[in-house]
Amino acid sequence: MQCGSKHKIPSKVANEARKGLMMHKIGFMGGTTTGWNRAKQLSTCTHVSDKTIKTMRAWFARHTYTSYPGYKKWVRDGKPTVMSPSNKRKYRGAVAWLIWGGDAGKAWVERISKNL
Repeated sequence: MQCGSKHKIPSKVANEARKGLMMHKIGFMGGTTTGWNRAKQLSTCTHVSDKTIKTMRAWFARHTYTSYPGYKKWVRDGKPTVMSPSNKRKYRGAVAWLIWGGDAGKAWVERISKNL
């Protein structure tokens, strides 16, 4: 994990990443090693580089039609964070979306990307 010095990570982005890591830690499925590393970066660093922003932009572009619908289902269901056997797999998309900063991360990356 590398921190950068150019783009300050908004607290809402860091908080969403922490939420995704917490869900994963208690047993929710979702995400990949790359995503969990991204969440650690977003939740512990203060800034990231242009390269990280470009990588995040590409991730959000690919996952708008895969992870995002699962995230929206999680939101509609009241954002449950208590893991049970019935929802262990149900919110994989939510975990994946959150570890990349969630909706706040997508909006932040889109705003910055206009100037890259």
